[in-house]
Amino acid sequence: MTEYTITYKGKDYQKSFDYSEATEELDSLCHHDITKEDLYKITLWKVNRFPMINDDIIVKLNSLRALKSLDEEKTREVLHDLLRIKGVRLPMASTYLRFLNPDVYQIIDVRAYRAAFNYTEQPDYTKADNNECIDIYLNYLKKLKTISVKGYHGFFVGYENLDRFLYDVDKCSGYSLSENPRHSECVIINSIKKLITKTDGTDGI
Repeated sequence: MTEYTITYKGKDYQKSFDYSEATEELDSLCHHDITKEDLYKITLWKVNRFPMINDDIIVKLNSLRALKSLDEEKTREVLHDLLRIKGVRLPMASTYLRFLNPDVYQIIDVRAYRAAFNYTEQPDYTKADNNECIDIYLNYLKKLKTISVKGYHGFFVGYENLDRFLYDVDKCSGYSLSENPRHSECVIINSIKKLITKTDGTDGI
């Protein structure tokens, strides 16, 4: 179990991200060069299957670890290589990048994406070609960077944890495409309030 901080009206709240015991180990990958074995661990964490990854891709991936900001050209090149691998689609590729360099990359999935865009659109990367997938991902990263600076409906979370925060927001919101394709700001804020606890140990806001 890992935690991240949500700031609202000057007060800090702690949220536990309860995924699996492997999450904490994978979070430490950003401190050293990634290996093929590390990628296998990430894959198992995400989808429980093994991709066939060659050493050239490992070298290219590790070249992204030192980035302090998004390099679109390098990112596109690496994503093109990853998306050609059987069994690796955009959510899996973004998971590799996120554990490699969480200051630049975040995991894209349906939950985090629709919450990030305030339920005004759904990601269509399942039907998109590789170039379209990469465009969707880069646009998503830019959106998260904006959220990290301007906040999310008054709440502030560090960029490196935004994918987890938005995933939790969507999960807590009880979203249903058929029943409520768009959430109001009130629903979003109430969903966030449900999932956070104060740093002093008391419940909720």
